[in-house]
Amino acid sequence: MKNRGSHPIELVAPHPDEKWRYMMIEGNAAFRAGDKDAALTFYLKGIDEAERLLGLARSGHALDESDPVPALVVAASNAANVYAGRADHARSKRLMQRVTTTLLGGITDRRAPQDMRRSCLQHVNRALAYLTDHMRQAGASDAEIAGQIAVVRKTADACRNAVLAEYLH
Repeated sequence: MKNRGSHPIELVAPHPDEKWRYMMIEGNAAFRAGDKDAALTFYLKGIDEAERLLGLARSGHALDESDPVPALVVAASNAANVYAGRADHARSKRLMQRVTTTLLGGITDRRAPQDMRRSCLQHVNRALAYLTDHMRQAGASDAEIAGQIAVVRKTADACRNAVLAEYLH
């Protein structure tokens, strides 16, 4: 196909994260404007998109220039902060528990590509930090928080050793 000149029109595929990025930009703009309902809607859609991309990555579909793991953590922490701002600490805690569980599932999935597993391992501590903050805000005891930390660390350590063993063999 040619344009009015003699140069062909180059079609460029959209970046795999384009939809997620749009949701975060719009969510952040709504948040700054004080429209927390709209912000939450965009953040939740961003979570859906990040989970979709993570599902693709987990099944072995390489997404050039895309890492859905930090996208999921960012979108979820944004949404959890909106919930916490509404004093809905139980919902913010459940959301971050879901994300942490998703990352642990990605770490332990031996069928998933090693790069995706490594990314989950790399970002699970950040998700855990957000989770423990929201657990505190929800009134969780120190023992509950310590238990959650222990579960994540045990799983992460076991998988870190498994990934290292796979790499060395």
